[in-house]
Amino acid sequence: MIVPFEKLEAEDDKEKVRRIYEAYKSLMLYVAYDILKDRHLAEDAVHQGFEKIIKNLRHIDDVTSHRTQSYVVNIVKCEAIDMYRKLKRQKVIYYEDKNVLEIQSHHSLIDELSSKEECLKILTAIDSLPFIYRQALQFQLYYDLSNAEIAAQFSISEAAVRQRLSRARAMLNHLLKEDRVQ
Repeated sequence: MIVPFEKLEAEDDKEKVRRIYEAYKSLMLYVAYDILKDRHLAEDAVHQGFEKIIKNLRHIDDVTSHRTQSYVVNIVKCEAIDMYRKLKRQKVIYYEDKNVLEIQSHHSLIDELSSKEECLKILTAIDSLPFIYRQALQFQLYYDLSNAEIAAQFSISEAAVRQRLSRARAMLNHLLKEDRVQ
């Protein structure tokens, strides 16, 4: 794991971060691993935690204090929990050999996928929707954008986005129930 020292200019700050790293890296990795259950993800969480520590280095006076230990542990815990939540919301679906598509698992049609064929059927149905509905749905499902973010992309109101998403889901349900997807 590489600590982002390049963001620091003062030698005192670099030394302080090095001391924090040496004192707490194992504890931070343990806390992150306990949440994520994956060493690589835990290392990413610790790295992101150190980026936040560097941004807020002025809040740390004594590197070896209990306050500092709590501070760095809380930072890495928050980073790991955020990563866990993002991963939990996503469902990775493999299709057509080794291509990968990330789809948000909160969508009821996609939650219960049992086969590649079913996945391809849904993706084809999404692709057959009219442009404005397809694009709104893709922004939500593929890119995990909120209604407000989608509204900003289209320069429309959030109510219009909700309406488009509602219509897109209705059309998608109709296509899949009618089995009109080819």
